[in-house]
Amino acid sequence: MPGFRDDRSRVPDTENESFATYVYAPYTDTVRQDGSTFSGADLQLVH
Repeated sequence: MPGFRDDRSRVPDTENESFATYVYAPYTDTVRQDGSTFSGADLQLVH
C-alpha cells in the first residue's frame, strides 16, 4: 500500500480501513463505514 505507515497513534486512511480493523479493533472500538461500532470482542466472534 503506497504511503502506508504502521503508526498506531495515527488514524488510518480510508483505503486502509479493512486492514486497520484488524490492527486497531483489539485495542479500541472501531467504526465501520456505516457508522456502527464493534469492539475487539465482537471481532473475535467474526473469526
